[in-house]
Amino acid sequence: MKLPSKALKDWCHHIQELATRTSRRGDGFCACEVCGAIQHAPADQQAQLASGLFWTVWIDQVLYWTLIDAKAGVAKDQGFHERFRVAYPFPKLHAHSGDGNAPPFIILSADHARSLGVKSARMPSRELLREDKSEFWDKEVAQWLEDNGRQDVRMAAECAFREDLSQRPSQEWQFLAELFPAA
Repeated sequence: MKLPSKALKDWCHHIQELATRTSRRGDGFCACEVCGAIQHAPADQQAQLASGLFWTVWIDQVLYWTLIDAKAGVAKDQGFHERFRVAYPFPKLHAHSGDGNAPPFIILSADHARSLGVKSARMPSRELLREDKSEFWDKEVAQWLEDNGRQDVRMAAECAFREDLSQRPSQEWQFLAELFPAA
């Protein structure tokens, strides 16, 4: 299968359209806007949208951390990161104040949504999050990394996912750690 897949190209295109309609940022969402953007989807599709946004934002952030910040034992490789961003123009999740990114876990936080006055956005189930991890990471981005001879980046990114989860104070998202078993 040729990667990126048509399904993921379409996803990125539709998310870009959503960001254009609902965000002040051209490349994604501010932390204060993302829950409202999810409400633009029909009620029966909001959980799927939240899950997809969570995974694409998290994957993008982890690969930035791995390839640009070079914190995961992989040499800095801005050129390869740019190739990734061309292939997968995933949305950014910007911090509300100042520079930087917001953690993607706020997309899944009902408390965050309520604090912004969002009343009814549907949150994804654990099963949906597991399924989307398989679709966005395993079958798509991890395979694209492998196809491009970057198994080192795939392995470092999976370590980075585990490290990020280990630093979460809440046990709420620890079930995601089982999706990235240590090699």
